[in-house]
Amino acid sequence: MFNSPSPNVRKLAILNLGPGNLETGFPAVTVQLSANEGSESDRLRRLMQTVGSLPPAPELSDLYRKWQLLYSLMSERFRTLTEVPQMRELEFEESEITHVSEADLSQLGREFQEALNRWLDSDTFRPIDRQLRRVLHASDEIRLIVETDDLWLRRLPWHLWNFFEDYPRAEMALGVPDYEPVRPRSRTPKGIVRILAILGNSTGIDIEADRRLLAALPDAEVVFLEEPNRRELDEHLWEEKGWDILFFAGHSHSREETGRISINPTQSLTLAQLKNALKTAVDRGLQLAIFNSCDGLALARALEDLHVPHIAVMRESVVDRVAQDFLRHFLRAFAKGESFYLAVREARERLQRLEDEYPGASWLPVICQNPATGQPSWRKLRGRSRPQLVVPSIASIAATALVVGLSSLGMLQGWEFREYDRLMRARPAEAPDPRMLVVTATEADVQKYGFPIPDGILAETIAKLETHQPRTVALDILRDRPVEPGHEDLVRQFKTHTPIGICSAREANNPNKPGVAPPPDLPADRLGYSDTIVDPDGILRRHLVFMQPGATDPCATDFSLAAIAAIDYLEKDGILPKTLSANEVTIGQTSLTRLQSHDGGYAGMNDWGFQIMLNYRSDVARQVSFSEILEGNFDPAWVEDRLVLMGVTAPISSDYFLTPYSARDWPYTKMPGVLVQAQAISQILSSTLDGRPLMQTWGLGGDVLWILGWAIAGGAIACSFRRSIVAIAIVGGAVGILYGACFVLLLQGRWVPLVPSVLALVATSGGILVVGAIRDR
Repeated sequence: MFNSPSPNVRKLAILNLGPGNLETGFPAVTVQLSANEGSESDRLRRLMQTVGSLPPAPELSDLYRKWQLLYSLMSERFRTLTEVPQMRELEFEESEITHVSEADLSQLGREFQEALNRWLDSDTFRPIDRQLRRVLHASDEIRLIVETDDLWLRRLPWHLWNFFEDYPRAEMALGVPDYEPVRPRSRTPKGIVRILAILGNSTGIDIEADRRLLAALPDAEVVFLEEPNRRELDEHLWEEKGWDILFFAGHSHSREETGRISINPTQSLTLAQLKNALKTAVDRGLQLAIFNSCDGLALARALEDLHVPHIAVMRESVVDRVAQDFLRHFLRAFAKGESFYLAVREARERLQRLEDEYPGASWLPVICQNPATGQPSWRKLRGRSRPQLVVPSIASIAATALVVGLSSLGMLQGWEFREYDRLMRARPAEAPDPRMLVVTATEADVQKYGFPIPDGILAETIAKLETHQPRTVALDILRDRPVEPGHEDLVRQFKTHTPIGICSAREANNPNKPGVAPPPDLPADRLGYSDTIVDPDGILRRHLVFMQPGATDPCATDFSLAAIAAIDYLEKDGILPKTLSANEVTIGQTSLTRLQSHDGGYAGMNDWGFQIMLNYRSDVARQVSFSEILEGNFDPAWVEDRLVLMGVTAPISSDYFLTPYSARDWPYTKMPGVLVQAQAISQILSSTLDGRPLMQTWGLGGDVLWILGWAIAGGAIACSFRRSIVAIAIVGGAVGILYGACFVLLLQGRWVPLVPSVLALVATSGGILVVGAIRDR
């Protein structure tokens, strides 16, 4: 039945009945079907045109006249004061209308609906019906405009056609055969809907509910004229700023083809008497007229002649309850973003629940429209059309490209590093690693034993530690030549207990860094290098885990001291490292991923070797001094089955580094190299044994998507909030959310770009707001 290649689109069907009437039929009926090429432009693409005809159907006018009279008599029961439409020409026997009940009106309504659908199912009209159903999809939003000047055809409730049962997103409107495009130039301020609400003669009716409904509308400026005189009404219609919506509530009626509104208890007007003022209002942007009053079809016809683009009226007299319910449901749907047609259909259909009390209520609302204009929406009336994806998408992509470009050039690197360090310092403090003990040569030790620490002292300290059975002992003290006294004692310790020693690799193109050889008599598989790589701002954030030394390098080991010490500790638990690729190494269930040159906040860093980020602890491990070990002032449990790392913390040593935690004090405090090595060791141990997250990135591709996502968020904010103060506040909130998200991810071991994301968010939203402000001038 439905065969549409593009469901869920807006389509316009114009049913032109041509010359004729219900007595003689309509020999030249045409239907034109078009689809919107764009949701904003309202440009149409013609899909089809079909020709047919309709036979005479005088019974339709007879049935409707009878229904109309019975409805008018019924409605008198519910009104304190009503002016029944001029129906004096109706010729029915008095006996036919003496006893009126809801059942009579309902039965007459069913008879009319059956007759209408028999007429529209005639053989000569069936090709039009079939062609419409062939091209339209049930999910399409359809405006079906019936073009005719015939007064009785305009009164008929066309919504009873079975077609509307099968197309739940279709609604009908009335149109005139002769029309021309209307292109009003709105003068209303951007961001609000200006409504002129005329509260006319309300004698015997309650229009306060209408006032409350209009006053509660979002982003609307409503000016109420309560029982104005003609001069006041005329002056407001001429207002320079213009109006988007004209609303009337009060008494109105039609006599033949002329409609009148009662603007106060003593004065009523035809719309022709407001012709010049209404035409000016249309020229200045008036898009929609709503007359929530009785018998409005003649009023609608006068408004059509004045080229008001969209009109909603009641086809017969209406009681307060029905008028208020219709307005409430229509405004709620329309202001929330529903299209004008669908908002009217929803409000009309919701009146059906009142029909036990007010029969015929759902027959009353009707749309009249200039077929050459697209339907309005609340966003359009606010000066904002439905959000387009194109503008925010282009802005988001442009902002992302700009920010990523600046970042790749290193222009954001320093800023990003500072924010990264700030987030690192903001993390909750962690307990020291219980598997480690750091034995340090303090300033007091240097004063007592001398510097460099003599070999004999090192040997004696190692011997004392070994009596308490540590699992691994690592020495972060360069010892490429003897430091007497006690060198032979140290050599014996190296041969007996084989602690892990340290050396330093040659630095290419730097004659001042020729490298430092390892301690003599220490096996090659018990060596680790001490080399580190600091960032351009002098802060150490990375750990050089593995590298390949040159053929003539004095430090012939592939492992850092931290790596070889951690691996030695884990091997005794049967946990061995495994190389999966040049960029990934696993130790147990932990995967170490090599840091690339543009990962995180880096901009083309030197990524030689196998580097990972250092996930620092605020306090890495328990510390004791050489003196305390030698004098026995420690708990042996601190040593047993622990990884013991030995090094120098005395200021005389040059082995100090700035870290993310150095910014806590001023001037900057530095971390001794032995504690840096302890941080790197603890990171591997705790990630492998405890599941503590390593500090990793999403890689360049993931970072770009992250930045783009926040740029899109900025575009969405700018498109959703026209008022710059509100938008700025929400953008500020979004920046706070972004900062919080980056912090939470950092706690989970993920470094994502913060500064580039903030800039993309602010640049996109700010750019769209600025462009919008310029357009609004």
